[in-house]
Amino acid sequence: MAQNDFTGIADVHHSVVAAILRAAQRGVFTSAEAQLFIDRFRIPLESPDETMSSDK
Repeated sequence: MAQNDFTGIADVHHSVVAAILRAAQRGVFTSAEAQLFIDRFRIPLESPDETMSSDK
């Protein structure tokens, strides 16, 4: 995780993402796990309404 990719992450969550990246660098968890955590803070590309309507 050499680069910090804050694309799609709200400004208020940048410090959380930075903390996740630091923890991964220290070996608390793997880079793959860190990416999964970070992806939870990303703004979804589809709105929840679009996702829900496609299930019907």
